[in-house]
Amino acid sequence: MVRLLASAVLHLIGNAIGLVVASLILSGFSINGAAFVIALLIFTVVEVVMGPLITKIALKNAPSLAMNHAARVSPVERRADID
Repeated sequence: MVRLLASAVLHLIGNAIGLVVASLILSGFSINGAAFVIALLIFTVVEVVMGPLITKIALKNAPSLAMNHAARVSPVERRADID
């Protein structure tokens, strides 16, 4: 739970910095206080919720991805990996 909270805080800080930098760099981009908070919350919630879900799906499907990669690797490349 502590890791999730720490991750959420770090994502929140990173997203806030990103929005501020975007508003300074991009000429057509402007954001007011309420929109800033709403965008910040949406970005952070999506990252915190979807991050572990995508990681879990990737790890679940990794063996099949590794098998597909092994079938495409030539014997010469396999020997190079062993050395």
